[in-house]
Amino acid sequence: MTTAHDQLVHLLKQALIELAELRASIEYDEEFMEGIPAVIVPLEKDLTQLLGEIETSRHVFVHKDLPFMALVSRVNKIYLPFKQLFIDINKLYKSLTTGGDDQ
Repeated sequence: MTTAHDQLVHLLKQALIELAELRASIEYDEEFMEGIPAVIVPLEKDLTQLLGEIETSRHVFVHKDLPFMALVSRVNKIYLPFKQLFIDINKLYKSLTTGGDDQ
């Protein structure tokens, strides 16, 4: 049985893969993707840190939006086509702070 905690770890890893693929796509269309590296770098940093803390049981879950959501909310879906993934991560994260699965 997959727990919400396991799902969160999976979604975080998926988001990191999507960011890596987005970074690779910039090579093919640098002009269209101008400014996106400034979004990718902090998102990768925040996701990697959060994932590491969760996997090593060092993360303290707090019922509020994840810090990277402020950045995600400002980015157009054209530039971040998997924006919904971050919204899903945030929603699942917050559900773990309200007495949900595996805190």
